[in-house]
Amino acid sequence: MTRNRNKIFFWVIVFVGVVVYLFINLEVVESGLEHQKLKAKKQEAMNRNKDLKIEYSDVTSPESVEKYARDNLGLAPPSEKQFRYLK
Repeated sequence: MTRNRNKIFFWVIVFVGVVVYLFINLEVVESGLEHQKLKAKKQEAMNRNKDLKIEYSDVTSPESVEKYARDNLGLAPPSEKQFRYLK
C-alpha cells in the first residue's frame, strides 16, 4: 500500500512539474511575441514621427507660409511706397 502511494505521489509530482514547466515556457513565448509586437509598433511610431517632422518643416517653411498668406488670406508683398527706412 505504501509503495503504491509513493508511486502515485511520484507521478503526481512529475505531472505537476511538467505542467509548471509548460506554463513557464508558454509565458516566455507569449512575452517574446508581445515584445516583437511592441518593437514593430515602436518602429512604426518612429517612422510616423519622422514623416511628421518632415511635413512640419515643409509647412512652416517661409515659402509655404508666404504662399498660404497669398492664396488663402489675400495678402501681398508690400510695395516700395510702403517701406520706410530709418537711419
